[in-house]
Amino acid sequence: MWLYMLGAGLASRDRTHLRADFVNVFVTDPALRHRLHAAAHMVSMVTVIAFMVWSYDLLAWGLDKRQATTALQIPLYLAQGSMFCASCLMFFYLLRDLVLPEEES
Repeated sequence: MWLYMLGAGLASRDRTHLRADFVNVFVTDPALRHRLHAAAHMVSMVTVIAFMVWSYDLLAWGLDKRQATTALQIPLYLAQGSMFCASCLMFFYLLRDLVLPEEES
């Protein structure tokens, strides 16, 4: 779980995550293109904030209940912590992308 979630954070850092960007293909007006990219970033920001809240609540629940896996008795909060960590990383990289947009080629 940690490898998957940290991989998502690294992809956000390097701007190598998958995306379908049809705006650059269909919109030729730079001002409209900029507004659409800003709107997409805001939708992403709202989604990541919701994921941060949800994963924090899940982590807090795991710490409170102290549940563990059946066979190996691995605490569930170890896996739940990875989701909160990844959502925090994605939030900070989205903030970076809002302040320092990627160069258009």
